[in-house]
Amino acid sequence: MVEFQHSVVVNKPVSQVFAYMVDFRNNPKWSPDIAEVKKTSSAPIGIGTTWRQVVVARNRRMPYDLTVDQLAADRMYHFKGSGTALDYDVTCRFEPTKGGTKVSIAVKGQVKGFAKLFRGAVERSFRDAIMSSAENLKNVLNEGPAKP
Repeated sequence: MVEFQHSVVVNKPVSQVFAYMVDFRNNPKWSPDIAEVKKTSSAPIGIGTTWRQVVVARNRRMPYDLTVDQLAADRMYHFKGSGTALDYDVTCRFEPTKGGTKVSIAVKGQVKGFAKLFRGAVERSFRDAIMSSAENLKNVLNEGPAKP
């Protein structure tokens, strides 16, 4: 199992950062490994919202099904992801801080199936992708207005 945390400070108000991040359709704008995201549930974004996210790693397209199972507006959300190589849980927390918003991301992931043969590489790749995406998020949102 891989577990890690990472935080960044974004120079935007909590409400803008939260709205941008909780709409997973924005993920490809700040996470280079995510090729596409589609909302698969019909209700407004909230607890129970489901998504299909396609990640590209080593020239392979890997779909993941995501489900938001906890959400407190402008404070936090949690979702579970499941794909052929990895199941994971992500908690994103938002705190006002001097100059903007502190975004803290906590991740737990479990490699499964054939990917277990390459567990170390998969775990490193997953951790590196999340951490670099968080830094990209900061850069993307600091360069312009967050648009939910």
